[in-house]
Amino acid sequence: MLTETPWLSPARLENITLPNRFVRSATELFAAGEDGHISPYELAAYEELKSEPIGTVITANTCVSPEGRSGKNQNAFWDESFFADQAAILKAARSGERKVIFQLGHGGIRAEGSNGGLPVYSPDNMTIAVLQGIVEAFVRAAENAKALGFDGVQVHSAHSYLLSQMFYPQYNHRRDAYGGSVD
Repeated sequence: MLTETPWLSPARLENITLPNRFVRSATELFAAGEDGHISPYELAAYEELKSEPIGTVITANTCVSPEGRSGKNQNAFWDESFFADQAAILKAARSGERKVIFQLGHGGIRAEGSNGGLPVYSPDNMTIAVLQGIVEAFVRAAENAKALGFDGVQVHSAHSYLLSQMFYPQYNHRRDAYGGSVD
């Protein structure tokens, strides 16, 4: 019987208790406007999840700074003009005790052609100041997500986006604190 499975029992992750173990992973909807603001389609997609027994929803990859947009229809969250959008997603995704986790990302080299002609960053071409600015953008976005009421953040660091590029020697040839050997 489904009610006797561990999938429906709570799970503790550090400072958060998930109501069950069903997680809707971050899924890129590619439905934002070219300005990074969300569309009614996105809200409807999150609303549709309300009827499902999902304990946690992770939102779509959302860019933390303008130069890091990895798709022309990627959600954005780098200043206050996007707060209402993300608050609407949170409201649409929230259901009962469900947790909503906000996914943050930066495209790095995957932003080429999608970031409005802004510089395209890779581990090799970032100055320390640029790198620290991107770190600050992630921190600011995480703090703002918390202030809006999200239950946590997930930092996108896969699929050749900027943070995953930092870990791979084919992308990262730095010899400072942000590169070099694993040691």
